[in-house]
Amino acid sequence: MVKIYIVDASVILTVLLGKGEKVVRRLSTLGGEVKKGKARMIAPMLLAMEVANGLRYNLADEALRDESFERFRDLPINYREISTLEIRQILRQSGSTGTSVYDSCYHFVALSSSGLFLTCDQAYYQKAKGLGSIELIINS
Repeated sequence: MVKIYIVDASVILTVLLGKGEKVVRRLSTLGGEVKKGKARMIAPMLLAMEVANGLRYNLADEALRDESFERFRDLPINYREISTLEIRQILRQSGSTGTSVYDSCYHFVALSSSGLFLTCDQAYYQKAKGLGSIELIINS
């Protein structure tokens, strides 16, 4: 059985910006599983825009931003479109957990695809962990 993982911008940016060895190891291990066909990484289409925004505000050097974005593009992530009906469900989930629609979108994808949502966002995790299908990756 192929495991499904949903990654958010907090995980990707932590890796691209070199801010966490534990996160780098986790994503590297996951990448190995994907290459062996044991896992799939999925994300909503908004991931690319969130990563680009994070790079924009964290890297002043344009060449370094471009290089980092290319490294992101090389990741074996399958993108999933979100329908307007699903956005309505995400909006409800966001309201019930007191979190952003953006963060809730990743978690919704995990819940609806029987996957595991990987995040470095401690605030989101604390508010939404009761929904299940989520793993907080922090550097200890």
